[in-house]
Amino acid sequence: MVENGIIKISICDTKNNNQEGKCMVSTTVTIKNEQGLHMRPAGIFAKEMAAFNSDINIVFNGKKLNAKSVMNIIAGCIKCGSEITLECEGDDEQAALDKALELIESGFGE
Repeated sequence: MVENGIIKISICDTKNNNQEGKCMVSTTVTIKNEQGLHMRPAGIFAKEMAAFNSDINIVFNGKKLNAKSVMNIIAGCIKCGSEITLECEGDDEQAALDKALELIESGFGE
């Protein structure tokens, strides 16, 4: 599905011992903040993501970072222009992905 130029993907895994398949949503976005995800935007992002029950990860440079951890986000060294993939899995995964996209597209108020 494409919305406002952003591709949203749902991935399902049905190989889990014949149990009901696990699904997740993900999308790839470009960081627009001039200073990247430094302390202030990383803190805002982690705090907002912590409000969701879903597992939320940022995939960057082959590493999967816990999006609910400000230290993990900062340690990722995500700079302006970096492409990241957001992965959300859980009962409120779509709401979490939508909020994450909203924050990134807003530039965190910078």
